[in-house]
Amino acid sequence: MKRLITILLSIIMLFTALSITAYGAVKAPSAPKVNAVSSTVKTVTLKWKKVNGAAGYEVYSYSKKKYKKLASVKTVKYTVKKLKPSTGYIYSVRAYTKSGKKKKYSNYSKLVKVATLPVKPGGLRCASKTFTTVTLNWNKVSGATNYTVKYSTDSVLKSNVKTAEAKTNSVTLEGLSDGKSYYYSVCANYKYNKKIYSSEFSEKAVAVTKTIPDKSKVNVTLSKSYQTIDGFGTSSAWNFQKIGARSSADKIIKYLYDPSAGIGLNIYRYNVGTGSRRDDSIYDYWHRTDGFIKSIDPETKKITYDFTKDAEAQNCLKLAKKYAGNSLRLTLFHNSPPVEMTVNGKAFCNSGVSNLASENFGLYSDFCIGVADYFVKQGYRVTDISPVNEPIYGWDGNNQEGCYYEPEQLSQLLAIMASKAKGKSYKISMFEAGAAEAELENGETPLNIKYFKAITGNKTNSAYYDSVSVHSYWSNKERKAAFRSFINKYNPNMKIACTEYCQMTNDGSTGVYDISSPLAVNDPERNGLGIEYGLQMARTVYEDLTVLNASEWDWWLGVSNGYYPDGLVYIDHNDSDDSVVLTSKRLWCLGNFSRFIKEGAKRIEVTSVNDKVLSCGFKNPDGSVALVLINTTENNYGTNICLDGYSSYKTYITSASKDLAYSTGGTFEKGSAVSLPAKSVVSVIITK
Repeated sequence: MKRLITILLSIIMLFTALSITAYGAVKAPSAPKVNAVSSTVKTVTLKWKKVNGAAGYEVYSYSKKKYKKLASVKTVKYTVKKLKPSTGYIYSVRAYTKSGKKKKYSNYSKLVKVATLPVKPGGLRCASKTFTTVTLNWNKVSGATNYTVKYSTDSVLKSNVKTAEAKTNSVTLEGLSDGKSYYYSVCANYKYNKKIYSSEFSEKAVAVTKTIPDKSKVNVTLSKSYQTIDGFGTSSAWNFQKIGARSSADKIIKYLYDPSAGIGLNIYRYNVGTGSRRDDSIYDYWHRTDGFIKSIDPETKKITYDFTKDAEAQNCLKLAKKYAGNSLRLTLFHNSPPVEMTVNGKAFCNSGVSNLASENFGLYSDFCIGVADYFVKQGYRVTDISPVNEPIYGWDGNNQEGCYYEPEQLSQLLAIMASKAKGKSYKISMFEAGAAEAELENGETPLNIKYFKAITGNKTNSAYYDSVSVHSYWSNKERKAAFRSFINKYNPNMKIACTEYCQMTNDGSTGVYDISSPLAVNDPERNGLGIEYGLQMARTVYEDLTVLNASEWDWWLGVSNGYYPDGLVYIDHNDSDDSVVLTSKRLWCLGNFSRFIKEGAKRIEVTSVNDKVLSCGFKNPDGSVALVLINTTENNYGTNICLDGYSSYKTYITSASKDLAYSTGGTFEKGSAVSLPAKSVVSVIITK
């Protein structure tokens, strides 16, 4: 028995030794050689040579000096999926042999650095063109290092193809032949490890219309239209109650509202008073206002009115109707609720706390509607009530009336007003935001958007309000575009009314900041009477009409008596000489719009080859076309108006030496020439 056990143990030891010897005899395979690498937008494919004796392979990613196993495969190819476009990656492969369940690995292959491709660009379009150049834009591709544009007169981009490189998603191609059509395509590039990875070229080459042989050509396209225009106006704030009883009142209002001798405004923004006239805590007497309230019954809350108040301002309104006619649009705007209704009995707040208690929301609504109904009975065409002005601000100063509201408070107030005004011939304005913007530089959402969302979140409000009023302060072109885009997402048919603007000396978007802000407060030139101020105001009007698609545009003060660029017409600063009436170039530059663009006009497509000239156009209800061309440069330009089907034209110029003066006119043919003097605004009126 002992001998049998000894024999068995010997056999076991022999097989164990043979097994160990056999495993130890298995050699580690050679490291694979990756000989092909390819990538797409979201994948990378690795290929390597077969390793003799290898049972399989493992694929690894490499980052921060660490290998991470991705897959184990039997083939000599592997595709890594779900990667980010325009991104660099590092990979390695190693082979292994097997003995039983155990593996023996080769060394890692050499590190392979490869990148995914950028996304194919989209949105390729022509931004501008001259007789030998074309500027192209396209949508930005995330992660792209640069772009390659190919172009040719061959529509399939096969022959005579040229290329151009661009660091951003825009390029200007020069040296083109005039009168020819060019075709374009673009790809995005990503540079990684000294190698360029390129996307596919845009799927279809974009054909651009013929380059324009005339540098100054202006194209008018009647078939492409935008918003309907309600008109242009100014407010009666602060000084109309000063001039209404004066002999100069007729002359001043004529400048503003006469369509022949003046600038033909058709919107009058009447400043409904609060009753703060005797409140000397508002230190400027002319910033206080008379109120129409005689009494309020404490039990029934019935309001008794006294419309003999504010007689001078009402006289100015009568004069405006005299010159503008019965079609004059009247907006009744309120800087604050009447002092009889406010929490502190004043027309301004205490430290940014709302000055109107919620239990008085209905009472204030009744007051606003009562005032509107009075003016309707007097024969005025009341179109709007604006009960709230710039509610986001604290209004706790001592220089101006104002009332702060929290977003939900304002939503509640406007819902009550909408309900009470239902069926009336006029509308309640949603609110007057202090700036037209949708996102600040730091990425924060501005307060006016928070208010808008709170207001429209109410079902009554969302069903009633089809327009939002904004002020053009603090808003550059980009911010305005973002705001219009925001409104379009909510409701593309919602109107935007630009209801207030002046060239505040601390507003960097005015275009005259550098020449207005350093001046002394008592310097008469601070009024900004000169053409530079008029041109920059015209630029603001142009941007609001073409970027915001504004249906209405209003300047702040029709009449000013201060040393500040906030007026269209100026009276004596010391209030001692009634004969002093000065007109600013802002007045006449605004007239280049307001005298010729009629209520009901449609903005139409207008493009100018000369990028130094701002151009916009409108088709009036009578079929005439009004173009406004703004030349802010020191150079004189000529332009040719390309429009079919019209027979005559007239031009009117505002410049340093001319105030909305007739310049030239006559028979109109397609391509008729118009002169654009340096630093001027030119209106071209084209009729059939």
